[in-house]
Amino acid sequence: KRQQLEPNDHFHDFDIIEDSAPMVQKLLVDEQLDFAFLLGVPPNSTDIEFIPIRKCQYALCVHPSHPLSGQDVISVKDIVNEPLAMFGQKHFLNEMVTQAFYDIGAAPNTVLISRQIDTLKRFVVENLASTVLFADCVFDSDPISKIYVKEFPTIYVGIGWKKKRTFTEE
Repeated sequence: KRQQLEPNDHFHDFDIIEDSAPMVQKLLVDEQLDFAFLLGVPPNSTDIEFIPIRKCQYALCVHPSHPLSGQDVISVKDIVNEPLAMFGQKHFLNEMVTQAFYDIGAAPNTVLISRQIDTLKRFVVENLASTVLFADCVFDSDPISKIYVKEFPTIYVGIGWKKKRTFTEE
């Protein structure tokens, strides 16, 4: 049932905090946050309740003229020497890509680190480097080819809170 809001209805204040999933999970456990939107693999924690909202896939984004363009799925071994524009240090995405390379005894050939999706996409469009992004970040209108990498995990966006935490209307 929808409730009609009156002009004097009080809305609760809230803060938006953006940080790494491990830090946000720590804030939840320490009860410094009531709830949080989490990105990544579902928390492997006995202290956090997690409800996935959406399943997401990462993709290698390449210029349409790239030799791998047109492939549906590749392996990290196929991109060992690929120049990569990487998403922010200490970010889950950067750590996931780096770990996938380490797992095969290699390291990513990082040529740029940026927290700006548009900058990463521009490097691909200008054929300066490839990048890894959520597949949904690349639109049909973008001149970018998406290729799935079998070693990259499926990621979930969801809501998390500390188990046994009670909420009141205060």
